[in-house]
Amino acid sequence: MSIIINELKTDHVNVSRLLDILEEQLEVVHNEQITNYELMYDIMQYMTHYPDLYHHPKEDLVLRWLLERDPTTRSESDALRKEHKALAEKGEKLRDTLRVVIDDGLVERETLESQGRDYVEFLRFHMKREEEQVFPLAERTLLDDDWVEISDAMKHMEDPLFGQVLEDNYRSLYEFVVRESK
Repeated sequence: MSIIINELKTDHVNVSRLLDILEEQLEVVHNEQITNYELMYDIMQYMTHYPDLYHHPKEDLVLRWLLERDPTTRSESDALRKEHKALAEKGEKLRDTLRVVIDDGLVERETLESQGRDYVEFLRFHMKREEEQVFPLAERTLLDDDWVEISDAMKHMEDPLFGQVLEDNYRSLYEFVVRESK
C-alpha cells in the first residue's frame, strides 16, 4: 500500500475528530448556549491552512496520475477536484463568519449554524467518497513509480496540529483535542 494513501487516510481520521468537535459546538449554537467560538475558529483556521493547502493538492496529484493511468476516471477526478475547490470556499466563508462573531460583529445564529453544518456534511461526504472509491482504485491502478513521482512533486509539509512539531498557534486547539480524547 502506498505511504501517500496512508498519510491521506490519517489526515481524514484527524479531520474527522475536528469535525466531531465542530458539530458539538454547532449543536451548542443551535441550543443558544454559550459557544466556544474561538475553538470553532481555530478549527477552521487549521482546516483552511493544512487540508486546503496541502492535503487536497496531494489528493489532486493522485487524481492526476490516476487519470493518466485510467482515462475512464475523468468524471470522478474532475468532480473531486471541484469538491476540493468548493471545500476551500466553504471553509473560508465559515472561518470568516466566525471571525466576525469573535470580533463582536452581527451574524444570525441560523447563518452560522447553516454554514457550519453545510461544511461538515459536505466534507464528510467528500472524505467517504475518496476512501470508498478513489483510494482503493488508486492503490490498484498506480504503479510504484507513480507514487514516487507524486511524492517527489509534493513538498513535504508537517501537519501543524497532529504532526511531530506542534505550531504555537494551534496549541490551545491541540490541548482541547487531547482533553476530549481522554
